[in-house]
Amino acid sequence: MNKTRLDAYLATQHKHYSRTQIKKLIDDGFVLVNGEKRKPSFLLHGGEDIEMVRRAPEIPKAEAEEIPLDILYEDDDLLVINKAAGMVVHPAPGHYKGTLVSAILHHLGGGPVGAWRAMPLRPGIVHRLDKGTSGVMVVAKNDLVQRKLAQQFKDRKVDKTYQALVFGAFKQKAGTIDVPIGRDTVHRKKFSSRTKFARSAVTHWKVARSFAGLTLLEIALETGRTHQIRVHLSEAHHPIVGDAAYGAKSHLSSIKDEAVRTRLESLTRPMLHAWKLSFRHPKSEERLSFEAPLPEDFRSVIESLP
Repeated sequence: MNKTRLDAYLATQHKHYSRTQIKKLIDDGFVLVNGEKRKPSFLLHGGEDIEMVRRAPEIPKAEAEEIPLDILYEDDDLLVINKAAGMVVHPAPGHYKGTLVSAILHHLGGGPVGAWRAMPLRPGIVHRLDKGTSGVMVVAKNDLVQRKLAQQFKDRKVDKTYQALVFGAFKQKAGTIDVPIGRDTVHRKKFSSRTKFARSAVTHWKVARSFAGLTLLEIALETGRTHQIRVHLSEAHHPIVGDAAYGAKSHLSSIKDEAVRTRLESLTRPMLHAWKLSFRHPKSEERLSFEAPLPEDFRSVIESLP
């Protein structure tokens, strides 16, 4: 998708409003982009979550909450965290409490500075994991580090490796999925290759272990689009186990072992884990690498497979 102004895009989607009316709706706070107010001139790149509401929403700041964190590394500039499955990264409509940002605010003493003041709903956040995805994340503590880390992600200089348990067997041991994706034209809360505003998305995979009707994959991302791994694997007819939004339920019948099938039916989140993360420290320039072990729910599923 070419860069498009927010007001111009909404005018094409809501033809019953004039461009002037659209601009006023945005200025008055009736439009949110990824949960935040923006100006009419804000440039969209594709894949953003745009919400129009009936009245101007209250945009609260994230509040510190005493939530346990699994910290893999910390210095004066950044935190590396093993995010638990089920935790939302930053506040958004419907999820203002219990977020990773709230937990970090408490960890830092409730006094946001630098990057934590500049972006009150997602301070220091330079990348994200879906609510149901566990694993390694890096968070900036100040403006300089936030900008430099964000640039590394933009320049694709950050190595990200995931583990995913998927349905089906693979004829090859490794491969690449290079299919642009964006917000689905019909199901607006989902992403797919069926979109008007596709962005390049490249996923590299290799088989780690094979089971009866299931495969454990190691996945390296070249790009980091929303739901990228989930979409790519689903459209390749290998949805992630437990991923109800992207086709897991329709593949349960392919599992012949009744005990295994029953176990998989009980899962409440995708078996997707951000396993490894490697980047250059924004100040020291040292290459840092971190690894998060499989969480208990994921590991127990693997161990139960025949």
